[in-house]
Amino acid sequence: METGKMKLKTYNGMLHHAGNMLHQIPLLGVTEREVRLLGTLHGKENIEGITLIGEVEVDSTTNYFEMVDKYSSREDFGKRERMKQMVEKVFDVSLDQFDDWLSGQLEQAERAKLESTRVAEAAIESRIAEEVERRVETEVSRRIGVRPAPLPQAQPQEA
Repeated sequence: METGKMKLKTYNGMLHHAGNMLHQIPLLGVTEREVRLLGTLHGKENIEGITLIGEVEVDSTTNYFEMVDKYSSREDFGKRERMKQMVEKVFDVSLDQFDDWLSGQLEQAERAKLESTRVAEAAIESRIAEEVERRVETEVSRRIGVRPAPLPQAQPQEA
């Protein structure tokens, strides 16, 4: 299996899922490898309107892993394993490191989710602190008989 960075052509087109002309799935920005894989899975006759739109630089090995992940299910080990075997067969490659790669992807997604949650919680805590401060100021002002300053009003613009 080739390794390292390489350029792949990218395409737009249409896939007729299960040969059903009414069940069309747009293919947007798919690589030439994906077109080949989808043609094997669904039949080349069910892919139409393939138009070259550009190219993308990919890591050759990672690109195979990404195809398995994209066209299978993380929740269904059987489907994922069958897709891995299909990619290995279509491209004559061995994806022995796929499970390690997928574990890394899942860990990275979990870390990103935790960081996003941390940022959201910090924003909520900040808003709560601001609201508590505003309410304390309002209550103190009410008790000592001082009205809080009114909020600034937007001035109308003259034409």
